[in-house]
Amino acid sequence: MRRVQWASWVFLSASVAWAAPPGRALVSHGPFTASPATDGTTAALEAIRAAAPPARAATLTHSGTSRDVGGRRAVRFQQLHEGVPVVFRGAGALLDAQGRPVLTIDRTEPELPGVTPRVSRRAVRALSESAARLPVKESDATLAIYPLASGARLSWVVVPSERLQGVPYVPVLVFDALSGELLIRYNAVRFATGRVYPANPVSTPTLVDLPLDLPPGATKLESERVKALNCIDTKQTKQINFGVTLTVHVCELQQVAAPTSGEDFLYDPPAAALTPEDEFSEVQIFHHTSRAYSFFESLGMTDLSTKPLPAVANLMMPDGFQTQDFAKMADPNLPFVPFSNAFFAPANPIFSTVFGLPGAAMWFGQGPKADFAYDGDVVYHEFGHAVVDHTLKLVGTYFADEQGLVGSPGAMNEGLADYFSSAITGDSKVGEYASTDLAPGMTAIRDIDNDETCPKNLSGEVHVDSKFWTAALWKTRQALPETDRPAFDKALFDVMAAAPGGDLSYEGLSELFVASVKSALSQTVADALETELTARGVLPTCRRILEFSGTPLSSVDPLLAGTFQAPGTQSMNAGPAPYAPGVLQFEVPLTGSAEQLTVGFQVIPGGDTSSIFGGGTPFKPEVLVRFGEEPIQFGYQPFEAKADVTVPAEVTNNQGSATVDVPLGATRAFVMIVNSGQSAGRYRAVKFDQSGEAVDPDAGSDGGADAGVPPSATKPKDDGCGCRTAGGDAPGTSLLWTLLAGVALLLGKRRRRRARSAQWKW
Repeated sequence: MRRVQWASWVFLSASVAWAAPPGRALVSHGPFTASPATDGTTAALEAIRAAAPPARAATLTHSGTSRDVGGRRAVRFQQLHEGVPVVFRGAGALLDAQGRPVLTIDRTEPELPGVTPRVSRRAVRALSESAARLPVKESDATLAIYPLASGARLSWVVVPSERLQGVPYVPVLVFDALSGELLIRYNAVRFATGRVYPANPVSTPTLVDLPLDLPPGATKLESERVKALNCIDTKQTKQINFGVTLTVHVCELQQVAAPTSGEDFLYDPPAAALTPEDEFSEVQIFHHTSRAYSFFESLGMTDLSTKPLPAVANLMMPDGFQTQDFAKMADPNLPFVPFSNAFFAPANPIFSTVFGLPGAAMWFGQGPKADFAYDGDVVYHEFGHAVVDHTLKLVGTYFADEQGLVGSPGAMNEGLADYFSSAITGDSKVGEYASTDLAPGMTAIRDIDNDETCPKNLSGEVHVDSKFWTAALWKTRQALPETDRPAFDKALFDVMAAAPGGDLSYEGLSELFVASVKSALSQTVADALETELTARGVLPTCRRILEFSGTPLSSVDPLLAGTFQAPGTQSMNAGPAPYAPGVLQFEVPLTGSAEQLTVGFQVIPGGDTSSIFGGGTPFKPEVLVRFGEEPIQFGYQPFEAKADVTVPAEVTNNQGSATVDVPLGATRAFVMIVNSGQSAGRYRAVKFDQSGEAVDPDAGSDGGADAGVPPSATKPKDDGCGCRTAGGDAPGTSLLWTLLAGVALLLGKRRRRRARSAQWKW
């Protein structure tokens, strides 16, 4: 087995554990010396505390147990601090059929703040209404400790209970409970005998009459687990108050499908693709949701938080929704417009002990060419999101590490939904039918049998960034004998059930999967999974750097039109910062004679999805540059940024550029496009131009006003989210003076740089 670089060995109670910095999980395989106990909860807690020293000092409370038919159990504990929940933190254990611990996971937070807020619930309610653009009740705010890359914060976590029915918008807001500052804002919604298509109308076009999981005598498609609903236009509107009144044309949820004869629901699909309010779609989502429920129950899942889980068919949007034309949205006489998507809206997007909000549901759009409820793959995918919300609760923010930001929590949420959808069907293609509504020539929404790798296929968009990771899981599964695949699925689900989740990196969850597969199957299978994850660039860690070789750099995914995502400051799980780091950085070999390096890129107009009603400052690109052999690295607690240059980018007609002076002797530069706006942005076609002679700091200046300014006067600002050299050490004295002199010359040449950057063409 590979030993990750951040780990050190700790021997306790005859078990082996990985020591990790805060936010990383400590995994122990045992054997464990916990004393025999009459109940599994006590045995699990004893094993966790014996294996992991941090867990001994933590306050842990039992938060759930899932049990499978073979008797194995996953036991989970939530961390509390003086009665206040610590979001995403806790511990878990896997027990065998005899109740003996076989694997423990500790993810407790060691350094915790006080629990007395300075900002009241009433005050945070007003702040929340302004940020969410929805009504907020005081009871919607929950006091919690929210771990960030810069340290754990006492926070008010707010999820408005007032919802716009059928609108894919569930805002989550995190405020500092001492200052009232908005730390994080994101949208928690996750996009994507009856007569049914066994999978979907493309891969299985023959209709089959199959038994429905209904109680005897049922007259509606509803069981104790699943409730099928239809989105019916009854010309009703709903008023939402948030300082001003917004009137929205909304559908009414009804159950329109009824038995066609006896207890059977034998509807045929309508002839026309765009047929809203049809009963056939209700039968489809009820059957496929029930099938997905049974699959996860076979892995040991207990009931979902919302029971029965609503599944809504034929969702369409009020006219004006896409353009935010509120006058059209308010007119009930305008017909609904097609909605080409599906999504899961969670009831409790942060943590089950933090929120008890009702309202989790799956919503399936009626598009112009396809009804998303007909595609079983899409139903299984959205149900997968419901399972992730019930177990891991992967957060909707970007993960912060030393390389910057990465969308791993959202990407792995999408990846797990795709993986289990394919595990149910046995087919790597997800959404063959629904894809016909998205783009001409598409044969599937995604195919998890692919050759994608990190960083080549990394973009910052979570659906795209899921594929290389999911492919590693899928390829390992498919290499197993068919009889072993359910055990592999269960090994992954056991981690989801037992591991405290939320803000996880690719490698963090991958390492837990490898450990679980080793315990559940064998070292051989675990090695195969680890090998595949390594080949995909996930382990030991993905070096998120693309090298420039003369051709403009853009995303390689065809559906993104070449764009990279630039996270905003309110979508990063790191705390207050003057800018949000990028997902990727670019390595630029230098000619050795260049005086200046000009960075050019195209800015793509487009808003942030954290609020459908706007809010937050727009994408404002800046360019971060480091000259040397080591890439840009980040620390998120206050420190002095060393030898890095941040230049505001000038954007004219959606063309961005910035120029920096090149120090004498520099052979390469690392460049990152960061975002000082609160909202996310997009860019593409990143290009680099080298010109002039290299700067000699001892040869004087060109007469700029700041020539000869000492290094202390031009030191880069200490932002609290700055950059540092590898390991955090200052560079050599000569190089440091060279770099800082370059900053001084840069200030003197700003006027000339602006004139030149305005001439950049694409």
